[in-house]
Amino acid sequence: MFRRLLLVSLLALLGTAVAGCGAKFSSSTTVDPLAVFPSEAGYVWDEAGSSLPDEPRLEPLHLDILVEDEVDQAFARRGYRRVATRPTDYRLSYEVRLNTRIEADHSRSLIVLWLTLTEYLSGRNVWTGATQAELHMGLTETERRERLREALDEMLEEFPPEQRD
Repeated sequence: MFRRLLLVSLLALLGTAVAGCGAKFSSSTTVDPLAVFPSEAGYVWDEAGSSLPDEPRLEPLHLDILVEDEVDQAFARRGYRRVATRPTDYRLSYEVRLNTRIEADHSRSLIVLWLTLTEYLSGRNVWTGATQAELHMGLTETERRERLREALDEMLEEFPPEQRD
């Protein structure tokens, strides 16, 4: 819990810093230094470990479908594919949070997305990624997908992590 709180604080700080630069999102990752990441692997979605905000205004956005589709595509471009069979190499879960910032002359809604990759057999979390992006209710589904795709590409830029000697 402390690690997640620290990550949220860090992302809030990064979000504030990049907001003045006109950036749409910021990302960070943490890696278990003892984990070995193959160049290709399979994963299943951990439905019990995934969550969305309890916010009725977000229901029409179908964030669960959007997140799973775009994450599946982003991981597939890096050799990690969703599979139907168990056991597999990993379980993948997501958590989406909505933060609204009220400032002097306007407010902004920020979506924070965490992805956690867990070894299937050991249950050990080996990789966590987080990204933050501004949410505008007026975006089309295509625009939301493109924004999420850009944020995921930044988050997964160095995925799978290289092994250090």
